[in-house]
Amino acid sequence: MKKVLFSMLLFVLILVLVGNSFALTYSESVSGDLWADIGTLDLGTNTVSGSFYYDSAPSPADLDMDWFNFTVDSGMMLTSLTMDFSAIFNNPTGGFGAAQVSWQLYDLLSYSQIYYGTVNLLGSAPVDIFSGFTGIGTGNYAMRHSLGVSTGDNWTSNYTISLVTTNAPVPEPATMLLFGLGLLGLAGVSRKKIAIN
Repeated sequence: MKKVLFSMLLFVLILVLVGNSFALTYSESVSGDLWADIGTLDLGTNTVSGSFYYDSAPSPADLDMDWFNFTVDSGMMLTSLTMDFSAIFNNPTGGFGAAQVSWQLYDLLSYSQIYYGTVNLLGSAPVDIFSGFTGIGTGNYAMRHSLGVSTGDNWTSNYTISLVTTNAPVPEPATMLLFGLGLLGLAGVSRKKIAIN
């Protein structure tokens, strides 16, 4: 009887002390340089979209860059990086020279640059920003970009980066060696049993 009364009292206390719950609404309307953690990449194609702009009219020039970091999980490998972009030139003039974006891939543990690629925004999209990229394995990485501009204009560019991950390859020679040693061990055990009988 005491257990039932204690259980009912505990239940009533929980109901009284918990209070009302409600959904939390979060709205972010921030303009400016952002650093985002996109978390662990899924197997297959992962996309990151954003924008950057340059405006030389204010002093100093106004610049907006979005950078992000990500994690490649164990047993996976990042094998491909491609970028699709659209450049919107707000105020082109006759002296328009160049608009380039340089992308850097960093290892977050040592903060050392792993790879570097440059995109000419006056060119066509999509582009292989890291031609010759051989892939990276498990770890935490960051993508940063910087602008190379030789204009007095302002412009905006939207981008989508595709990060393709695959399963990391199984090292075949080591696997075959283990398999062969296992077969030799089984053969040795079976000969030993035959010799004993």
